[in-house]
Amino acid sequence: MDKIVIKNLERMIGKGKDDMEYVLMHEPESMGGNAGFYEGFSCLAINFYYDSETGEIKFFGNFNYQVTPKRLRNIAFKGRPYEGTFRMAVYLDKKSIVNLSLNPKSSKRARFILEDTAYSYNKISGSEEKPIIISEREEIFPS
Repeated sequence: MDKIVIKNLERMIGKGKDDMEYVLMHEPESMGGNAGFYEGFSCLAINFYYDSETGEIKFFGNFNYQVTPKRLRNIAFKGRPYEGTFRMAVYLDKKSIVNLSLNPKSSKRARFILEDTAYSYNKISGSEEKPIIISEREEIFPS
């Protein structure tokens, strides 16, 4: 498994303030309404910020709440900081990423890494669901 995929998975299941599980439990993320439903199950959506070249997830959070331009500038990115979203179906015994949304200017490598990260997360969670890119995000800070 690629070392960046491993780092991303650690970021997803970690308990730190910038990790997915913490943000899902402590920040105002979208469940049900905006995220909708998938095959009758409620979904939640969680935003993340990633490196456009490498696909490394730097942290999870909402731009409107805890993410500021200054914070993004203080994090080392090889490429540009892009925002992405995982849309997850919440089943009785697991969560499964069903869709991901990425910036269209992301490198092919970044897209591959993030798709592999989502699929690997699903396998760890007990799902064989293959996530689908359903929409493209625009740049946070257009050039």
